[in-house]
Amino acid sequence: LLFEQGVFGHKADFNDTVLRVPLIVYGKGASREDKLVDLILTPSSVHALLDIKPAKEHHPGDFFSTSKDYVASEAAHDDKGVYLMGHKLERPTTRTRSLRTKKFKIVATEGRPPLLFNLQKDPCEKHNIARSEPETLMVMTELLKTHISNQKKHRSMVNKREKIRRIKDSMRSHKSIS
Repeated sequence: LLFEQGVFGHKADFNDTVLRVPLIVYGKGASREDKLVDLILTPSSVHALLDIKPAKEHHPGDFFSTSKDYVASEAAHDDKGVYLMGHKLERPTTRTRSLRTKKFKIVATEGRPPLLFNLQKDPCEKHNIARSEPETLMVMTELLKTHISNQKKHRSMVNKREKIRRIKDSMRSHKSIS
């Protein structure tokens, strides 16, 4: 992925030439499919292939039993576009979010107008159609907002579970000390 779309790596860019990675799985009953999947499901998918129960911290679902109408990406980056990781970032950051269906992709960066691409007509994402397709932009924006809201709910639920686990661990260690 050297210098695809004029950049080294993907920084905070969500171009398909960087993110759309072929995944080849060979095995009994495997068939060729072209579908949208979240790469975060890779560990659970490998476990499903091996018929192993996935770890609790893995996202639920796998490539084989999950069908999606869209996939989403999110990155935090500094003013130079350098991708940053972690929840507690010390430098000033901007978030960029992307949501892709089989036909369209929206890229929304804080403080900038959203970009909209028709991936079937413009697979290299050279022509922003946000102004010429206001209805599609509205639908994709709402889908992205719904995804963000669902992610916040999921993170909240995971944080609550983690807090409960820590309290239980603390109670167990306190009992063992007494």
